[in-house]
Amino acid sequence: MKVHLRLHRKILLLAVLPVLLLFVVGAVVYTLLSAKGGQRSIPDQLEAVPLHPDAHNVIRYDATWDLGPSLSYELDHDNVTDTLKFYREQLFSQKWVLDDEYHDLAGGAILSSTWKDPADNLPYVVRLFVTIIDYTKWQSKLGIATRVEIKMKRFPLLDKTPVYTGATNVETRVISVPTTPGRSIDETVLTFKTQASRADVENYYKQTLPQYGWMYFDDEPYDNEKQEYITGALLFRWIVGAEEIGIQGASVTVQTEEGSDRTLTVQLKLAGTKEFVR
Repeated sequence: MKVHLRLHRKILLLAVLPVLLLFVVGAVVYTLLSAKGGQRSIPDQLEAVPLHPDAHNVIRYDATWDLGPSLSYELDHDNVTDTLKFYREQLFSQKWVLDDEYHDLAGGAILSSTWKDPADNLPYVVRLFVTIIDYTKWQSKLGIATRVEIKMKRFPLLDKTPVYTGATNVETRVISVPTTPGRSIDETVLTFKTQASRADVENYYKQTLPQYGWMYFDDEPYDNEKQEYITGALLFRWIVGAEEIGIQGASVTVQTEEGSDRTLTVQLKLAGTKEFVR
């Protein structure tokens, strides 16, 4: 009888132990997240943007951060003023700064706002565009009163381009390179060494920089200092604007060279207009 009792206790313990372990791990993770606090209030995900209480037919559109994920929804009322007020108040409470508010002739409006990390730790700023379309003024046959479209983009900060983890012999220099006759820009050159492989370093930047808003280009970058193309280097760009209003942009070039001692030398070249250098 005692043998059976001990056996039952062991079976019960084995059954309960995994559940107990999951509970403990979950509690620890929740405690750590709660302790960090501020990280949970960073509105750099589309899910952090509030929807109007009357929103329906919500559709999400995924995209890379340079293009911007977006969503849209519909409202049964055509009160654009009320919807604008809702977003002004909600975004203000999340520390967004209103950049511009545009009203069109059809009664619609566009709000553009920027959110910057108060602690200055994030390697990007977040831009948000809220477009409110009043269909009653010109497309009443669609049966939609108001449509709201929300797009979020990350704008990378050039001076927060990451150095590969564990890098040594980090050196920085700033050079002035010509762009057009009579004009030049400052280019920051970061050089470091690592024991990681070329593939590991390249994969790190291919995975990390797009999360900051950079776009990877499968082209050979141009070396403004040497006036030649760089074979085998990675090129990331960030571009905004158009010819009629002006184009601003920045780029990150990642070049690697393996030494005889198998140490990898990595060179990052950061170039952009002053708006991106801060």
